[in-house]
Amino acid sequence: MNNVDFFTRLYNVADAYHWDINDKKVTATFQSGPHRGETLNPITALAHKSGLGVFNNTREGTQNAASALGISRTFARNVYSATIGSNNRGNTQVLRGKIRSALEV
Repeated sequence: MNNVDFFTRLYNVADAYHWDINDKKVTATFQSGPHRGETLNPITALAHKSGLGVFNNTREGTQNAASALGISRTFARNVYSATIGSNNRGNTQVLRGKIRSALEV
């Protein structure tokens, strides 16, 4: 899966979760089911919605979900950095903007 496919699929699953944008963090929350209240990032949310299971909202969990989806490890690390708000420069800021645009928040 390339970057364009990722953002297209993220747009399609945006309504399935409750998305929060707090300062520079982007998280999704399960609204119902056995995992109610747990948080996800865009990659782990996409993996869950694709039927690949529930992955932890950690860097390792994100990379495992990305591997299951066919996303490169570098892109997964960049998305994880953008969603936790580790910094606000360059690629991270642009990627966070694209994620927010795909989620329409």
